[in-house]
Amino acid sequence: MAEGTPITLHWSPLLHRSFGRRAKGGGLIVRVAMQSLANCSQRAIAQSQKKPGYRVPDSLEVLSMGIHSLSRMVRVASLILLLFVSLPFPDQHGFSQDAEKTEVVSKPKLMFGIEVRETKTGVEITDVREGRPISVKIAKGDIFRSYELASQEGAKRMLRKPEDLDLLKSELSRGETIVLTILRPIPAQGPGVYTSISILLEAQDLMDESVVVAAMRVEEKTYTANIEYSEEKKEKEQVLVSLFYATDRLLQDGKYVGEPDTTVSDPLKYGVAVVSIPPTHKIGNLERPKFWNVFFGENPAKHIVIRSVAQIGKKAVFDAIEDQFTNMQWEDRKRVLVFVHGYNVSFDDAVYRAAQLQYDLDFPGISMLYSWPSKGSEAGYAADGDSIEWTGPHLKSFFQTLHEQGFDDVFVIAHSMGNRGVTKALIELRQEGNAKNLKELILASPDIDARIFNRDIAPALSKYLPNTTLYASSYDLALGISNSIHAGPRAGQIVNGKPTVLSLANLNVIDTSSIRSDFVGHSDAMANNSVITDISNLLMGRANPPRPRLKEIVDGRNRYWEFIPGQEP
Repeated sequence: MAEGTPITLHWSPLLHRSFGRRAKGGGLIVRVAMQSLANCSQRAIAQSQKKPGYRVPDSLEVLSMGIHSLSRMVRVASLILLLFVSLPFPDQHGFSQDAEKTEVVSKPKLMFGIEVRETKTGVEITDVREGRPISVKIAKGDIFRSYELASQEGAKRMLRKPEDLDLLKSELSRGETIVLTILRPIPAQGPGVYTSISILLEAQDLMDESVVVAAMRVEEKTYTANIEYSEEKKEKEQVLVSLFYATDRLLQDGKYVGEPDTTVSDPLKYGVAVVSIPPTHKIGNLERPKFWNVFFGENPAKHIVIRSVAQIGKKAVFDAIEDQFTNMQWEDRKRVLVFVHGYNVSFDDAVYRAAQLQYDLDFPGISMLYSWPSKGSEAGYAADGDSIEWTGPHLKSFFQTLHEQGFDDVFVIAHSMGNRGVTKALIELRQEGNAKNLKELILASPDIDARIFNRDIAPALSKYLPNTTLYASSYDLALGISNSIHAGPRAGQIVNGKPTVLSLANLNVIDTSSIRSDFVGHSDAMANNSVITDISNLLMGRANPPRPRLKEIVDGRNRYWEFIPGQEP
Protein backbone atom coordinates (compact mmCIF):
# COMPACT_ATOMS: atom_id res chain seq x y z
CA MET A 1 0.00 0.00 0.00
CA ALA A 2 1.39 3.40 -0.99
CA GLU A 3 2.41 5.74 1.81
CA GLY A 4 -0.30 8.17 2.73
CA THR A 5 -3.11 6.01 1.34
CA PRO A 6 -6.14 6.57 3.58
CA ILE A 7 -7.47 3.50 5.38
CA THR A 8 -11.16 3.31 6.21
CA LEU A 9 -12.45 0.89 8.81
CA HIS A 10 -15.88 -0.56 8.04
CA TRP A 11 -18.40 -2.32 10.23
CA SER A 12 -19.08 -5.63 8.54
CA PRO A 13 -22.79 -6.02 7.62
CA LEU A 14 -22.51 -9.76 8.29
CA LEU A 15 -21.03 -9.10 11.73
CA HIS A 16 -23.68 -6.42 12.23
CA ARG A 17 -26.49 -8.90 11.54
CA SER A 18 -24.89 -11.72 13.55
CA PHE A 19 -24.11 -9.47 16.51
CA GLY A 20 -27.50 -7.83 16.24
CA ARG A 21 -29.43 -11.07 16.55
CA ARG A 22 -27.45 -12.14 19.59
CA ALA A 23 -27.55 -8.66 21.12
CA LYS A 24 -31.32 -8.59 20.92
CA GLY A 25 -31.58 -11.90 22.72
CA GLY A 26 -28.75 -11.20 25.14
CA GLY A 27 -30.03 -7.72 26.00
CA LEU A 28 -33.46 -9.10 26.77
CA ILE A 29 -32.01 -11.80 29.02
CA VAL A 30 -29.88 -9.28 30.97
CA ARG A 31 -32.83 -6.92 31.37
CA VAL A 32 -35.06 -9.69 32.71
CA ALA A 33 -32.33 -10.92 35.06
CA MET A 34 -31.64 -7.46 36.48
CA GLN A 35 -35.34 -6.67 36.88
CA SER A 36 -35.88 -10.00 38.66
CA LEU A 37 -33.00 -9.25 41.04
CA ALA A 38 -34.37 -5.80 41.78
CA ASN A 39 -37.85 -7.20 42.43
CA CYS A 40 -36.44 -9.84 44.77
CA SER A 41 -34.58 -7.23 46.83
CA GLN A 42 -37.73 -5.11 47.10
CA ARG A 43 -39.79 -8.10 48.23
CA ALA A 44 -37.15 -8.95 50.84
CA ILE A 45 -37.30 -5.42 52.22
CA ALA A 46 -41.12 -5.41 52.19
CA GLN A 47 -41.28 -8.73 54.05
CA SER A 48 -38.75 -7.54 56.63
CA GLN A 49 -40.67 -4.34 57.29
CA LYS A 50 -43.75 -6.34 58.26
CA LYS A 51 -41.95 -7.65 61.34
CA PRO A 52 -42.70 -5.55 64.46
CA GLY A 53 -39.79 -3.45 65.62
CA TYR A 54 -37.55 -4.48 62.74
CA ARG A 55 -35.60 -1.82 60.90
CA VAL A 56 -34.12 -2.51 57.47
CA PRO A 57 -30.32 -2.06 57.58
CA ASP A 58 -29.00 0.91 55.60
CA SER A 59 -26.69 -1.40 53.67
CA LEU A 60 -29.63 -3.43 52.30
CA GLU A 61 -31.47 -0.26 51.26
CA VAL A 62 -28.33 1.02 49.55
CA LEU A 63 -27.90 -2.34 47.79
CA SER A 64 -31.52 -2.28 46.64
CA MET A 65 -31.17 1.26 45.31
CA GLY A 66 -27.99 0.28 43.50
CA ILE A 67 -29.65 -2.71 41.87
CA HIS A 68 -32.57 -0.53 40.73
CA SER A 69 -30.21 2.07 39.28
CA LEU A 70 -28.17 -0.61 37.50
CA SER A 71 -31.36 -2.18 36.17
CA ARG A 72 -32.49 1.16 34.71
CA MET A 73 -29.06 1.66 33.11
CA VAL A 74 -29.19 -1.82 31.54
CA ARG A 75 -32.68 -1.14 30.18
CA VAL A 76 -31.56 2.14 28.59
CA ALA A 77 -28.42 0.53 27.14
CA SER A 78 -30.51 -2.35 25.77
CA LEU A 79 -32.91 0.05 24.06
CA ILE A 80 -30.01 1.93 22.47
CA LEU A 81 -28.45 -1.37 21.34
CA LEU A 82 -31.71 -2.65 19.88
CA LEU A 83 -32.16 0.62 17.98
CA PHE A 84 -28.60 0.37 16.65
CA VAL A 85 -28.82 -3.23 15.40
CA SER A 86 -32.24 -2.68 13.80
CA LEU A 87 -30.94 0.01 11.42
CA PRO A 88 -29.59 -0.88 7.95
CA PHE A 89 -25.84 -0.45 8.04
CA PRO A 90 -23.84 0.43 4.90
CA ASP A 91 -20.82 -1.62 3.95
CA GLN A 92 -17.69 -0.49 2.16
CA HIS A 93 -19.42 -0.61 -1.23
CA GLY A 94 -22.28 1.63 -0.17
CA PHE A 95 -24.89 -1.16 0.01
CA SER A 96 -27.13 -1.43 3.01
CA GLN A 97 -27.29 -4.81 4.73
CA ASP A 98 -30.78 -5.30 3.30
CA ALA A 99 -29.77 -4.66 -0.31
CA GLU A 100 -30.02 -7.51 -2.77
CA LYS A 101 -26.57 -8.68 -3.86
CA THR A 102 -25.02 -11.64 -5.66
CA GLU A 103 -22.11 -13.08 -3.74
CA VAL A 104 -19.42 -13.84 -6.31
CA VAL A 105 -16.92 -16.53 -5.44
CA SER A 106 -14.70 -16.34 -8.53
CA LYS A 107 -13.96 -13.89 -11.32
CA PRO A 108 -15.54 -14.45 -14.75
CA LYS A 109 -13.83 -17.09 -16.91
CA LEU A 110 -14.22 -17.69 -20.65
CA MET A 111 -15.18 -21.27 -21.50
CA PHE A 112 -15.79 -22.32 -25.16
CA GLY A 113 -17.56 -19.15 -26.19
CA ILE A 114 -19.35 -18.40 -22.92
CA GLU A 115 -18.27 -16.45 -19.88
CA VAL A 116 -19.05 -18.00 -16.52
CA ARG A 117 -18.40 -17.30 -12.89
CA GLU A 118 -18.78 -19.32 -9.73
CA THR A 119 -21.38 -17.95 -7.34
CA LYS A 120 -23.08 -19.33 -4.24
CA THR A 121 -25.93 -20.35 -6.52
CA GLY A 122 -23.69 -22.32 -8.89
CA VAL A 123 -21.78 -21.84 -12.15
CA GLU A 124 -23.61 -18.91 -13.72
CA ILE A 125 -23.34 -17.79 -17.35
CA THR A 126 -22.49 -14.08 -17.44
CA ASP A 127 -22.11 -13.69 -21.21
CA VAL A 128 -22.48 -15.69 -24.43
CA ARG A 129 -20.55 -14.87 -27.60
CA GLU A 130 -22.67 -14.34 -30.67
CA GLY A 131 -22.07 -16.35 -33.82
CA ARG A 132 -21.72 -19.72 -32.18
CA PRO A 133 -24.46 -22.38 -32.27
CA ILE A 134 -24.27 -22.65 -28.50
CA SER A 135 -25.60 -19.08 -28.22
CA VAL A 136 -29.12 -20.25 -29.16
CA LYS A 137 -29.12 -23.08 -26.66
CA ILE A 138 -28.01 -21.33 -23.50
CA ALA A 139 -28.49 -17.76 -22.31
CA LYS A 140 -27.04 -15.24 -19.91
CA GLY A 141 -28.20 -15.98 -16.37
CA ASP A 142 -28.50 -19.75 -16.88
CA ILE A 143 -26.94 -21.92 -14.16
CA PHE A 144 -25.14 -25.16 -14.99
CA ARG A 145 -26.34 -28.17 -12.97
CA SER A 146 -25.15 -31.48 -14.45
CA TYR A 147 -24.45 -33.35 -17.66
CA GLU A 148 -24.25 -36.90 -18.95
CA LEU A 149 -23.03 -38.57 -22.11
CA ALA A 150 -25.81 -39.56 -24.48
CA SER A 151 -23.93 -42.83 -25.01
CA GLN A 152 -23.86 -43.55 -21.27
CA GLU A 153 -27.34 -42.63 -20.12
CA GLY A 154 -27.67 -42.36 -16.37
CA ALA A 155 -24.02 -41.55 -15.54
CA LYS A 156 -24.53 -37.99 -14.35
CA ARG A 157 -21.69 -35.63 -13.58
CA MET A 158 -22.34 -32.57 -11.44
CA LEU A 159 -21.06 -29.12 -12.50
CA ARG A 160 -20.10 -27.04 -9.46
CA LYS A 161 -17.08 -24.97 -10.54
CA PRO A 162 -15.99 -23.35 -13.82
CA GLU A 163 -13.12 -25.83 -13.96
CA ASP A 164 -15.66 -28.66 -14.23
CA LEU A 165 -16.57 -27.38 -17.69
CA ASP A 166 -13.13 -28.35 -18.99
CA LEU A 167 -14.12 -32.01 -18.84
CA LEU A 168 -17.40 -31.24 -20.62
CA LYS A 169 -15.46 -29.42 -23.33
CA SER A 170 -13.05 -32.33 -23.80
CA GLU A 171 -15.98 -34.76 -24.13
CA LEU A 172 -17.49 -32.59 -26.87
CA SER A 173 -14.12 -32.31 -28.61
CA ARG A 174 -13.95 -36.10 -28.81
CA GLY A 175 -17.25 -36.12 -30.68
CA GLU A 176 -19.47 -37.10 -27.75
CA THR A 177 -23.06 -35.86 -27.55
CA ILE A 178 -23.83 -34.29 -24.19
CA VAL A 179 -27.16 -33.99 -22.39
CA LEU A 180 -26.73 -30.79 -20.37
CA THR A 181 -29.10 -29.82 -17.54
CA ILE A 182 -29.37 -26.13 -16.65
CA LEU A 183 -31.54 -23.96 -14.42
CA ARG A 184 -33.05 -21.01 -16.29
CA PRO A 185 -34.54 -18.13 -14.26
CA ILE A 186 -38.11 -16.98 -14.95
CA PRO A 187 -38.06 -13.24 -14.10
CA ALA A 188 -41.76 -12.80 -14.79
CA GLN A 189 -42.61 -15.13 -11.91
CA GLY A 190 -40.35 -13.45 -9.39
CA PRO A 191 -36.97 -14.28 -7.85
CA GLY A 192 -36.12 -17.88 -7.07
CA VAL A 193 -38.34 -19.43 -9.75
CA TYR A 194 -36.46 -21.53 -12.29
CA THR A 195 -37.15 -23.85 -15.20
CA SER A 196 -35.00 -26.96 -15.32
CA ILE A 197 -34.09 -27.61 -18.97
CA SER A 198 -32.05 -30.37 -20.58
CA ILE A 199 -30.52 -29.70 -24.00
CA LEU A 200 -28.30 -31.62 -26.39
CA LEU A 201 -24.79 -30.31 -27.03
CA GLU A 202 -22.60 -31.56 -29.87
CA ALA A 203 -19.07 -30.82 -31.09
CA GLN A 204 -20.37 -28.43 -33.75
CA ASP A 205 -21.74 -26.20 -30.99
CA LEU A 206 -18.15 -25.14 -30.26
CA MET A 207 -17.53 -23.96 -33.82
CA ASP A 208 -17.94 -20.43 -35.13
CA GLU A 209 -18.74 -21.23 -38.76
CA SER A 210 -21.16 -24.16 -38.50
CA VAL A 211 -24.86 -23.93 -39.18
CA VAL A 212 -26.90 -23.02 -36.11
CA VAL A 213 -28.82 -26.07 -34.92
CA ALA A 214 -31.98 -25.49 -32.88
CA ALA A 215 -31.79 -26.71 -29.31
CA MET A 216 -33.59 -29.95 -28.61
CA ARG A 217 -35.33 -29.99 -25.26
CA VAL A 218 -35.24 -33.36 -23.61
CA GLU A 219 -37.09 -32.28 -20.50
CA GLU A 220 -38.44 -29.18 -18.87
CA LYS A 221 -39.98 -28.71 -15.48
CA THR A 222 -41.03 -25.42 -13.97
CA TYR A 223 -41.36 -24.65 -10.28
CA THR A 224 -44.28 -22.23 -10.34
CA ALA A 225 -45.01 -21.45 -6.71
CA ASN A 226 -45.67 -17.72 -6.41
CA ILE A 227 -44.19 -16.75 -3.05
CA GLU A 228 -43.78 -13.19 -1.82
CA TYR A 229 -40.51 -12.47 -0.05
CA SER A 230 -39.78 -9.61 2.28
CA GLU A 231 -37.00 -7.28 1.19
CA GLU A 232 -34.78 -8.65 3.94
CA LYS A 233 -35.14 -12.19 2.64
CA LYS A 234 -34.64 -11.14 -0.97
CA GLU A 235 -30.86 -11.06 -0.51
CA LYS A 236 -30.53 -14.50 -2.06
CA GLU A 237 -32.58 -16.42 -4.59
CA GLN A 238 -34.07 -19.75 -3.67
CA VAL A 239 -35.34 -22.52 -5.91
CA LEU A 240 -38.94 -23.44 -5.16
CA VAL A 241 -40.02 -27.04 -5.55
CA SER A 242 -43.55 -28.42 -5.48
CA LEU A 243 -43.92 -31.71 -3.61
CA PHE A 244 -47.11 -33.76 -3.74
CA TYR A 245 -47.90 -35.87 -0.69
CA ALA A 246 -50.21 -38.49 0.76
CA THR A 247 -50.55 -39.08 4.50
CA ASP A 248 -52.71 -40.93 6.99
CA ARG A 249 -51.61 -38.73 9.90
CA LEU A 250 -54.23 -37.05 12.05
CA LEU A 251 -54.80 -33.40 11.09
CA GLN A 252 -54.99 -31.47 14.35
CA ASP A 253 -55.17 -27.67 14.66
CA GLY A 254 -54.02 -27.28 11.07
CA LYS A 255 -50.98 -29.58 11.45
CA TYR A 256 -50.29 -33.23 10.71
CA VAL A 257 -49.30 -34.84 14.01
CA GLY A 258 -47.69 -38.12 14.99
CA GLU A 259 -50.99 -39.91 15.53
CA PRO A 260 -52.92 -42.23 13.19
CA ASP A 261 -56.12 -40.74 11.79
CA THR A 262 -58.75 -43.17 13.07
CA THR A 263 -61.62 -40.70 12.70
CA VAL A 264 -62.56 -41.78 9.15
CA SER A 265 -62.75 -45.04 7.22
CA ASP A 266 -60.31 -43.80 4.56
CA PRO A 267 -57.65 -41.74 6.36
CA LEU A 268 -55.47 -41.05 3.31
CA LYS A 269 -55.25 -37.32 2.62
CA TYR A 270 -53.61 -35.76 -0.43
CA GLY A 271 -52.02 -32.37 -0.91
CA VAL A 272 -49.07 -30.32 -2.15
CA ALA A 273 -46.24 -28.59 -0.27
CA VAL A 274 -44.06 -25.81 -1.62
CA VAL A 275 -40.48 -25.86 -0.31
CA SER A 276 -37.62 -23.44 -0.96
CA ILE A 277 -34.04 -24.66 -1.42
CA PRO A 278 -31.36 -22.12 -0.40
CA PRO A 279 -28.78 -20.95 -2.96
CA THR A 280 -25.99 -22.25 -0.71
CA HIS A 281 -27.43 -25.79 -0.70
CA LYS A 282 -24.96 -28.64 -1.09
CA ILE A 283 -25.96 -32.05 -2.37
CA GLY A 284 -26.95 -34.32 0.49
CA ASN A 285 -27.23 -31.53 3.06
CA LEU A 286 -30.45 -30.85 4.91
CA GLU A 287 -29.92 -27.21 5.81
CA ARG A 288 -31.99 -26.49 8.90
CA PRO A 289 -31.37 -24.12 11.85
CA LYS A 290 -29.02 -25.58 14.45
CA PHE A 291 -30.47 -26.09 17.90
CA TRP A 292 -28.48 -23.15 19.28
CA ASN A 293 -29.93 -20.86 16.55
CA VAL A 294 -33.52 -22.05 16.82
CA PHE A 295 -34.59 -18.83 18.56
CA PHE A 296 -33.55 -16.79 15.52
CA GLY A 297 -35.88 -18.71 13.20
CA GLU A 298 -35.51 -19.94 9.65
CA ASN A 299 -33.56 -18.03 7.02
CA PRO A 300 -34.55 -18.94 3.42
CA ALA A 301 -31.13 -17.80 2.24
CA LYS A 302 -29.55 -20.53 4.38
CA HIS A 303 -32.21 -23.12 5.19
CA ILE A 304 -34.65 -25.45 3.47
CA VAL A 305 -37.99 -23.88 4.33
CA ILE A 306 -41.59 -25.06 3.92
CA ARG A 307 -43.45 -22.19 2.25
CA SER A 308 -46.92 -23.71 2.24
CA VAL A 309 -48.81 -26.97 2.79
CA ALA A 310 -52.24 -27.38 1.21
CA GLN A 311 -54.49 -30.41 1.56
CA ILE A 312 -56.39 -30.30 -1.73
CA GLY A 313 -57.78 -33.81 -2.10
CA LYS A 314 -56.94 -36.90 -4.13
CA LYS A 315 -58.58 -35.86 -7.41
CA ALA A 316 -57.05 -32.37 -7.36
CA VAL A 317 -53.57 -33.78 -6.74
CA PHE A 318 -53.67 -36.24 -9.63
CA ASP A 319 -55.27 -33.65 -11.91
CA ALA A 320 -52.36 -31.32 -11.11
CA ILE A 321 -49.87 -34.13 -11.74
CA GLU A 322 -51.51 -34.90 -15.08
CA ASP A 323 -51.29 -31.22 -16.04
CA GLN A 324 -47.57 -31.22 -15.26
CA PHE A 325 -47.02 -34.32 -17.36
CA THR A 326 -48.92 -32.72 -20.23
CA ASN A 327 -46.96 -29.47 -20.06
CA MET A 328 -43.50 -30.83 -19.43
CA GLN A 329 -43.34 -33.74 -21.91
CA TRP A 330 -40.69 -35.85 -20.18
CA GLU A 331 -39.94 -38.07 -23.16
CA ASP A 332 -43.64 -39.00 -23.24
CA ARG A 333 -43.21 -41.18 -20.14
CA LYS A 334 -45.00 -40.55 -16.87
CA ARG A 335 -42.47 -41.16 -14.09
CA VAL A 336 -43.17 -40.90 -10.38
CA LEU A 337 -40.63 -41.03 -7.53
CA VAL A 338 -42.08 -41.91 -4.10
CA PHE A 339 -40.24 -41.36 -0.82
CA VAL A 340 -41.35 -43.16 2.35
CA HIS A 341 -39.59 -42.02 5.53
CA GLY A 342 -38.56 -43.99 8.58
CA TYR A 343 -38.77 -43.84 12.38
CA ASN A 344 -38.56 -40.61 14.39
CA VAL A 345 -39.70 -38.34 11.54
CA SER A 346 -42.35 -35.63 11.84
CA PHE A 347 -44.41 -34.55 8.85
CA ASP A 348 -42.34 -31.39 8.40
CA ASP A 349 -39.08 -33.35 8.62
CA ALA A 350 -40.39 -35.75 5.97
CA VAL A 351 -41.21 -32.81 3.68
CA TYR A 352 -37.73 -31.31 4.15
CA ARG A 353 -36.04 -34.60 3.26
CA ALA A 354 -38.31 -35.41 0.31
CA ALA A 355 -37.80 -31.93 -1.17
CA GLN A 356 -34.03 -32.19 -0.74
CA LEU A 357 -34.02 -35.56 -2.51
CA GLN A 358 -36.24 -34.25 -5.30
CA TYR A 359 -33.85 -31.36 -5.89
CA ASP A 360 -30.59 -33.31 -5.55
CA LEU A 361 -31.67 -36.24 -7.73
CA ASP A 362 -32.96 -33.93 -10.47
CA PHE A 363 -35.55 -36.58 -11.21
CA PRO A 364 -37.21 -36.27 -14.68
CA GLY A 365 -40.75 -36.69 -13.40
CA ILE A 366 -43.04 -36.07 -10.44
CA SER A 367 -41.98 -36.60 -6.82
CA MET A 368 -44.36 -37.68 -4.08
CA LEU A 369 -44.05 -38.16 -0.33
CA TYR A 370 -45.91 -40.81 1.65
CA SER A 371 -45.87 -39.82 5.32
CA TRP A 372 -47.10 -42.32 7.89
CA PRO A 373 -47.81 -41.30 11.54
CA SER A 374 -44.34 -41.52 13.10
CA LYS A 375 -44.15 -39.91 16.55
CA GLY A 376 -41.14 -37.89 15.50
CA SER A 377 -39.23 -38.60 18.72
CA GLU A 378 -36.52 -41.01 19.88
CA ALA A 379 -38.81 -42.32 22.63
CA GLY A 380 -41.47 -43.31 20.09
CA TYR A 381 -39.69 -46.36 18.63
CA ALA A 382 -42.21 -48.92 19.85
CA ALA A 383 -45.18 -46.72 18.89
CA ASP A 384 -43.67 -46.16 15.44
CA GLY A 385 -43.37 -49.91 15.01
CA ASP A 386 -47.12 -50.20 15.61
CA SER A 387 -47.86 -47.26 13.30
CA ILE A 388 -45.97 -48.72 10.34
CA GLU A 389 -48.03 -51.88 10.73
CA TRP A 390 -51.23 -49.81 10.95
CA THR A 391 -50.37 -47.83 7.81
CA GLY A 392 -49.79 -51.00 5.76
CA PRO A 393 -53.24 -51.20 4.08
CA HIS A 394 -53.21 -47.46 3.32
CA LEU A 395 -49.72 -47.69 1.82
CA LYS A 396 -50.87 -50.60 -0.33
CA SER A 397 -53.91 -48.58 -1.43
CA PHE A 398 -51.63 -45.64 -2.31
CA PHE A 399 -49.41 -47.78 -4.55
CA GLN A 400 -52.50 -49.30 -6.15
CA THR A 401 -53.71 -45.77 -6.93
CA LEU A 402 -50.41 -45.02 -8.68
CA HIS A 403 -51.03 -48.15 -10.76
CA GLU A 404 -54.58 -47.11 -11.61
CA GLN A 405 -53.52 -43.58 -12.58
CA GLY A 406 -51.62 -45.01 -15.51
CA PHE A 407 -48.10 -43.92 -14.63
CA ASP A 408 -45.47 -45.60 -16.80
CA ASP A 409 -42.66 -45.91 -14.24
CA VAL A 410 -42.83 -45.82 -10.45
CA PHE A 411 -39.62 -45.59 -8.40
CA VAL A 412 -39.70 -46.01 -4.62
CA ILE A 413 -37.14 -44.96 -1.99
CA ALA A 414 -37.89 -46.30 1.50
CA HIS A 415 -35.83 -45.46 4.57
CA SER A 416 -35.28 -47.27 7.87
CA MET A 417 -38.52 -48.52 9.47
CA GLY A 418 -40.50 -47.36 6.42
CA ASN A 419 -39.09 -50.40 4.59
CA ARG A 420 -41.30 -52.69 6.67
CA GLY A 421 -44.52 -51.27 5.26
CA VAL A 422 -43.18 -50.73 1.73
CA THR A 423 -41.81 -54.23 1.15
CA LYS A 424 -44.98 -55.89 2.47
CA ALA A 425 -47.30 -53.67 0.41
CA LEU A 426 -45.39 -54.03 -2.85
CA ILE A 427 -44.88 -57.80 -2.56
CA GLU A 428 -48.62 -58.29 -1.95
CA LEU A 429 -49.54 -56.07 -4.90
CA ARG A 430 -47.14 -57.84 -7.26
CA GLN A 431 -48.38 -61.24 -6.13
CA GLU A 432 -51.90 -60.08 -6.98
CA GLY A 433 -50.77 -58.97 -10.44
CA ASN A 434 -50.87 -55.24 -9.65
CA ALA A 435 -48.23 -52.48 -9.40
CA LYS A 436 -46.78 -53.60 -12.73
CA ASN A 437 -45.42 -50.12 -13.30
CA LEU A 438 -42.92 -50.46 -10.43
CA LYS A 439 -39.49 -49.91 -11.94
CA GLU A 440 -37.08 -49.75 -9.01
CA LEU A 441 -37.23 -50.25 -5.24
CA ILE A 442 -34.46 -48.69 -3.14
CA LEU A 443 -34.14 -49.91 0.45
CA ALA A 444 -32.08 -47.39 2.43
CA SER A 445 -30.83 -48.64 5.82
CA PRO A 446 -33.80 -51.01 6.25
CA ASP A 447 -34.76 -51.61 9.89
CA ILE A 448 -36.01 -55.16 9.32
CA ASP A 449 -34.90 -58.35 11.05
CA ALA A 450 -32.20 -59.76 8.75
CA ARG A 451 -33.28 -63.35 9.42
CA ILE A 452 -36.87 -62.66 8.39
CA PHE A 453 -35.64 -60.60 5.43
CA ASN A 454 -33.45 -63.45 4.10
CA ARG A 455 -36.11 -66.11 4.67
CA ASP A 456 -39.29 -64.34 3.52
CA ILE A 457 -38.75 -60.91 2.00
CA ALA A 458 -35.63 -61.27 -0.16
CA PRO A 459 -36.91 -64.31 -2.14
CA ALA A 460 -40.23 -62.55 -2.76
CA LEU A 461 -38.50 -59.34 -3.88
CA SER A 462 -36.26 -61.34 -6.21
CA LYS A 463 -39.25 -63.18 -7.67
CA TYR A 464 -41.87 -60.46 -8.00
CA LEU A 465 -40.02 -57.13 -8.29
CA PRO A 466 -37.98 -56.10 -11.36
CA ASN A 467 -35.07 -54.61 -9.42
CA THR A 468 -34.23 -53.88 -5.78
CA THR A 469 -31.15 -52.11 -4.40
CA LEU A 470 -30.31 -52.22 -0.68
CA TYR A 471 -27.86 -49.79 0.92
CA ALA A 472 -26.23 -50.97 4.17
CA SER A 473 -23.46 -49.76 6.49
CA SER A 474 -21.31 -51.04 9.33
CA TYR A 475 -21.39 -47.58 10.97
CA ASP A 476 -25.17 -47.29 11.30
CA LEU A 477 -25.57 -46.50 15.00
CA ALA A 478 -29.37 -46.34 14.80
CA LEU A 479 -29.57 -49.88 13.44
CA GLY A 480 -27.00 -50.94 16.04
CA ILE A 481 -29.42 -49.81 18.75
CA SER A 482 -32.27 -51.56 16.97
CA ASN A 483 -30.12 -54.69 16.87
CA SER A 484 -29.75 -54.51 20.65
CA ILE A 485 -33.48 -53.93 21.18
CA HIS A 486 -34.52 -56.85 18.99
CA ALA A 487 -31.54 -59.09 19.84
CA GLY A 488 -30.94 -59.69 16.16
CA PRO A 489 -29.10 -58.10 13.20
CA ARG A 490 -30.95 -55.71 10.90
CA ALA A 491 -31.09 -55.93 7.11
CA GLY A 492 -29.36 -52.56 6.74
CA GLN A 493 -26.29 -53.58 8.74
CA ILE A 494 -22.82 -54.72 7.76
CA VAL A 495 -21.64 -57.00 10.58
CA ASN A 496 -18.03 -58.19 10.85
CA GLY A 497 -17.35 -56.73 7.43
CA LYS A 498 -20.14 -58.66 5.71
CA PRO A 499 -23.74 -57.82 4.78
CA THR A 500 -26.45 -59.47 6.85
CA VAL A 501 -28.48 -59.87 3.65
CA LEU A 502 -27.62 -62.18 0.77
CA SER A 503 -27.74 -60.82 -2.77
CA LEU A 504 -30.15 -62.59 -5.09
CA ALA A 505 -31.29 -62.15 -8.66
CA ASN A 506 -32.68 -58.61 -9.06
CA LEU A 507 -31.54 -57.78 -5.50
CA ASN A 508 -28.23 -55.95 -5.14
CA VAL A 509 -26.63 -55.10 -1.80
CA ILE A 510 -24.29 -52.08 -1.64
CA ASP A 511 -21.99 -51.35 1.32
CA THR A 512 -21.68 -47.60 2.07
CA SER A 513 -19.35 -47.99 5.07
CA SER A 514 -16.37 -46.38 3.35
CA ILE A 515 -18.20 -43.12 2.64
CA ARG A 516 -20.45 -42.56 5.65
CA SER A 517 -21.92 -39.07 5.73
CA ASP A 518 -22.12 -38.38 9.47
CA PHE A 519 -21.46 -39.84 12.91
CA VAL A 520 -24.79 -41.67 13.12
CA GLY A 521 -24.44 -43.16 9.64
CA HIS A 522 -28.16 -43.83 9.22
CA SER A 523 -28.88 -41.47 6.32
CA ASP A 524 -26.10 -42.22 3.82
CA ALA A 525 -28.56 -42.89 1.00
CA MET A 526 -30.00 -39.39 1.34
CA ALA A 527 -27.10 -37.36 2.73
CA ASN A 528 -24.05 -38.66 0.87
CA ASN A 529 -23.12 -37.23 -2.51
CA SER A 530 -21.76 -40.52 -3.85
CA VAL A 531 -24.86 -42.50 -2.89
CA ILE A 532 -27.19 -39.81 -4.25
CA THR A 533 -25.32 -39.93 -7.55
CA ASP A 534 -25.59 -43.72 -7.57
CA ILE A 535 -29.35 -43.50 -6.93
CA SER A 536 -29.62 -40.96 -9.73
CA ASN A 537 -27.98 -43.48 -12.04
CA LEU A 538 -30.52 -46.08 -10.91
CA LEU A 539 -33.41 -43.75 -11.65
CA MET A 540 -32.02 -43.04 -15.10
CA GLY A 541 -32.05 -46.70 -16.06
CA ARG A 542 -28.68 -48.13 -15.01
CA ALA A 543 -30.30 -50.76 -12.83
CA ASN A 544 -27.58 -53.33 -12.25
CA PRO A 545 -23.95 -52.84 -11.26
CA PRO A 546 -21.24 -52.31 -12.27
CA ARG A 547 -21.76 -48.56 -11.93
CA PRO A 548 -19.22 -45.77 -11.37
CA ARG A 549 -17.41 -45.83 -7.98
CA LEU A 550 -18.64 -49.35 -7.11
CA LYS A 551 -16.32 -52.32 -6.53
CA GLU A 552 -17.52 -55.91 -6.68
CA ILE A 553 -16.90 -58.09 -3.61
CA VAL A 554 -17.27 -61.87 -3.88
CA ASP A 555 -17.54 -63.71 -0.57
CA GLY A 556 -18.15 -67.37 -1.20
CA ARG A 557 -21.60 -67.67 -2.78
CA ASN A 558 -22.53 -64.11 -1.90
CA ARG A 559 -21.73 -61.17 -4.17
CA TYR A 560 -22.21 -57.56 -3.19
CA TRP A 561 -20.78 -54.12 -3.97
CA GLU A 562 -19.01 -51.45 -1.98
CA PHE A 563 -18.12 -47.84 -2.68
CA ILE A 564 -14.52 -47.06 -3.52
CA PRO A 565 -13.39 -44.45 -0.97
CA GLY A 566 -11.95 -41.18 -2.21
CA GLN A 567 -13.79 -41.22 -5.55
CA GLU A 568 -16.29 -38.42 -5.17
CA PRO A 569 -18.64 -37.64 -8.07
